[in-house]
Amino acid sequence: MKAMPRYLAIVRYSTLESFGQCDKDIETIIKAKLAGQEISHFNLFLPTSALPPVHYASFVVPYDLPEDVLDDMKVADGLLIHIRRE
Repeated sequence: MKAMPRYLAIVRYSTLESFGQCDKDIETIIKAKLAGQEISHFNLFLPTSALPPVHYASFVVPYDLPEDVLDDMKVADGLLIHIRRE
């Protein structure tokens, strides 16, 4: 049986304001952006201590994600998600 690919989402804020607006909902924002991708084993890690912080989330999908999903995704003003295969 082929192992399902694991991915890492790296979430960066461009400003402290965007961090203040999005931080409490970051897990929901990431999952909404990946809706329809059949994600499982989702883990959101504690952010870095820098301000604004960088969040990391790992997840598994049953297939390779398409290139357009792996491209940097702007999900809100000042918030960027980059996804790469682990």
